[in-house]
Amino acid sequence: LLAGPGVASAQSAVVGLYNEANALYRASQFNEAREKYLQAAASGSRDWRLFYNLGNAHFKVGKIGAAIVWYERALRLKPRDEDIVANLRFLNRVKKDQEPESHGNPVWEFFAGVFSFPTLNELSVASSITLFLLVATGVRHVWRPDSSGPQRWLGLGVLAGVTLACAVWLGSRAVYEEDLQEAVIVASLATARSGPDERQTTVLVIHEGTKVRIDRFEGEWALVLLANGLGGWMRQELF
Repeated sequence: LLAGPGVASAQSAVVGLYNEANALYRASQFNEAREKYLQAAASGSRDWRLFYNLGNAHFKVGKIGAAIVWYERALRLKPRDEDIVANLRFLNRVKKDQEPESHGNPVWEFFAGVFSFPTLNELSVASSITLFLLVATGVRHVWRPDSSGPQRWLGLGVLAGVTLACAVWLGSRAVYEEDLQEAVIVASLATARSGPDERQTTVLVIHEGTKVRIDRFEGEWALVLLANGLGGWMRQELF
């Protein structure tokens, strides 16, 4: 209760900044709009519309890498949104280093798509509902022994299997997303080296907008990997 007025005031400030940014964007003042959106995001607001508009504003001022970053963040909050997906696909085609949309193995892509299709929130809801139904069904059978029979146990077993499957799916996705670290190159040109030192041999030169997976960090350096498996060490300031 004590924190309520402060929270309400903070939310009001974010909404004010967001509305100001929208007005500037409509007036084609894209740099000013971008600054207002960034101020709203710096307050800790996590709204897919704010992130999506940040992607639009960065694209309008020619910052493709930053635009992809914000579109990716919006997509995390609003999966399967057609506008976000379309914008990311467009930027992937216009940036200098294009990434393949397909990895060539249709079977693997199908199962990977099924695995990543539901969000963690959706899997959490499904797991909670199936667990509740399992417990409720079990309690009902305990209190009504007169309804015993093979069909009862078959239904309970199926429900238990579905509950377990949802829980395993949720746990696997949570572990996968916890371990997955991705970044987007925001510098116009990024050099990857064979080791975490400027004196090491250059192994890769990649451009703004390229998405990389981070394997590990060492000081100011990170070992990054491309979608094709190639990688090298680069400074964190490049993404």
